Amino acid sequence: MMKISLSRFVPHGTLFFALSILATHVHAQDALPPDTAGQGEVQAESSAPVPAFFLLSMATESTEASDTTQLGIRDMLLGWDEMARLYFRTAVKADRNCALAWCGLMLTEGPTAESRNELERIFAADCPATPPEMNLLTTLLRLVRGEHVGAGEEFAERATQFRADSLSACWAAYLLHDGYEEIGGKPLPNQQRSLEMIESQYTRKPQDPMVAYLRGWVEESAPEPSDAALAAAQYAAETLREHPAPQLLYGHLLFRKGRLDEALAAVRRASQYAEEQRKNVPHGTMEQAPTEPYPLEMWPLEIRSRLYESTILFLKGDAAASRKLQSELAAKAHAVSASLAAAPGAILLQWEARTLPLRLLVLAPKKPADAQVSAAVKLACPSTADKQDPVFHACECLRFCLVARQRAGGKRQAQAIRCLESAEASLAKVAAAKDACRVQGAYALSAWSRMHEACRLAILAAKSAVYSKTESIWTQSLNEGLKRPATLLMPPVLPGKGR
Repeated sequence: MMKISLSRFVPHGTLFFALSILATHVHAQDALPPDTAGQGEVQAESSAPVPAFFLLSMATESTEASDTTQLGIRDMLLGWDEMARLYFRTAVKADRNCALAWCGLMLTEGPTAESRNELERIFAADCPATPPEMNLLTTLLRLVRGEHVGAGEEFAERATQFRADSLSACWAAYLLHDGYEEIGGKPLPNQQRSLEMIESQYTRKPQDPMVAYLRGWVEESAPEPSDAALAAAQYAAETLREHPAPQLLYGHLLFRKGRLDEALAAVRRASQYAEEQRKNVPHGTMEQAPTEPYPLEMWPLEIRSRLYESTILFLKGDAAASRKLQSELAAKAHAVSASLAAAPGAILLQWEARTLPLRLLVLAPKKPADAQVSAAVKLACPSTADKQDPVFHACECLRFCLVARQRAGGKRQAQAIRCLESAEASLAKVAAAKDACRVQGAYALSAWSRMHEACRLAILAAKSAVYSKTESIWTQSLNEGLKRPATLLMPPVLPGKGR
């Protein structure tokens, strides 16, 4: 059996140096040969649904530690970090030597002193680990170090070598996907790789709910999600019953298809299941960790489901119900997102929580009232906002667009034009942040795509009001963009706390 030990490499080193070596060092003598079970999973072929997850061979003697660790890994892939963290906490309570669970905690609550010290102790103690467990651990530790693309490539290499390794294929698709071309909508190279990897697994294991979930998820930002993606997401939602993330993904893809009534039902199920799960958490469980990164009264996934509900209600013409939800959620969502500010994925929740009222005003057919704009701007652009944050520049762009619409025509036309110029300058700052967001990983890149598209369409709406003589040109371009309103309004499928 393989040993988790860095003593022979770093006898007196620090944990961060140890993690650096562990995340890049592969024990060739311990690698599984190609004709054995997959490195990332050991799962028998079956025609029956697999409602649990990938079955990972682990060295721990605690069944509870093994089961809850694998459930935590499942929920990380499903985008529910808050529940994943609870599973990892349960696992380390059952077995303090479960390195994979400590690694999961580093990914879901940040690398705390406790998790660093425990991993360093485990490495020094020569605790046992199976080859699949070790391979997964080494690659996930690259994520701890922020090496999203490198970790994705490792998973992709493993998935190519071991075709039965659906866990590695899912992680590779999750980490490598990079969206679609801005013009033409064709998948970018790594996006195409992600699609091909997960499609290959889905063809082999169409009844595996996790593979089905990822098959739907890789098209969450596609210009037009395929029927195959929708069917896969529907299967995942039906199989992983009472899990909110598949319900939210299914609702999201229905929304992208324009099926608003069905989408509304799905996102309401997501928020209902998230609330029920949260209320079932034993009192005091969240306080087991040294720090508490999000309040227990509402979880990010629950907030996003309800934000999505607000968006759909608005598009269905029920503006009053939409505004009521916004007022209930906006402050709480912003508080949660602020508490997650250090996490890469927090940028998505920041964007959704702060800008939903602004983005809905952009779509309003009439010029918004001053009081509405002021209230939306106060939430989107607080005085404490980081002026270098792309979310701030996007909020500024939306604000300038709304003011330009208010001042268009008459004596304030010159002010409207200046506001429009300021909006375009803010959009340029958002565009310039793309490479930095790409380096931060899938969450930040997904947030950037939403910000950029929202600002671009908001500027078109403002131009149609400011330049009345060419209104038809700008309106036509705007209507073409709004055929897919999700690009402007869609709340993220991904969690607020990222890898």
